[in-house]
Amino acid sequence: MGARLINRAVWIVALKGATDDEIRRPLWEYPPEAREAVKHERRRRFKWDIDSEGER
Repeated sequence: MGARLINRAVWIVALKGATDDEIRRPLWEYPPEAREAVKHERRRRFKWDIDSEGER
């Protein structure tokens, strides 16, 4: 498994335990390597349809 996939997997696991308010924080407050995992968690948790800009 590549380093990028491992990093993303770590973020996905970490974000599962985050509160809803933490997941709703603006995307720019997260490090670049976490943003895909944040979008994944938003889709999973809130059923958000997120475009390429990270907005609902």
